[in-house]
Amino acid sequence: DAGATTTDAAPCGLGHYCPLDTARDDDGRLACPAGRYGDATHLADDACSGACAAGHFCVAASVSADGATAASPSATPCPPGSFCVAGTTPPSGAQPPQPCAAGRYGTGGDAVATCDGKCGDGYFCPAGSTGPQGTAPSRLAPQRCPNARPDSDGAASAAECFNNPPRFLVGGGYDGAVELTIDEAQP
Repeated sequence: DAGATTTDAAPCGLGHYCPLDTARDDDGRLACPAGRYGDATHLADDACSGACAAGHFCVAASVSADGATAASPSATPCPPGSFCVAGTTPPSGAQPPQPCAAGRYGTGGDAVATCDGKCGDGYFCPAGSTGPQGTAPSRLAPQRCPNARPDSDGAASAAECFNNPPRFLVGGGYDGAVELTIDEAQP
């Protein structure tokens, strides 16, 4: 996955690459493209050192797999409500972060569509939710299931709140209790 290197005497600089036949000054170097990083000084092509790490995104000229740059040495985790596969670019780039799946939420730095976890009991989570109550920067109010259905964990929409069969506990209170759906509880 890593690109070619050159052994020319003058280094190209972290976060950059220099094609083999270009001058080695500030004007001859090219930034590693968004979604990739350069942690070595003698890189010769735009593959640079490799793809940005899953759970992060890389701007152009990133110097590490977690998206840090020489100007901003902090990592760039995937934004809340989204996930980043390896090679993700900033939100405005060619391979931007993708929203967490409906019925799930993400608090940031997620690498897979299932993000941090299922939406909480009694709530539904549209795609891109940032909290277990279905909230997001554009949706500050909790997304409560109609009729306050407390048994709807992982619901992706208000309509889906009603698709989950009702659950209840039987047999001896909380110790040794068994969770059953309404279909399983019939005599």
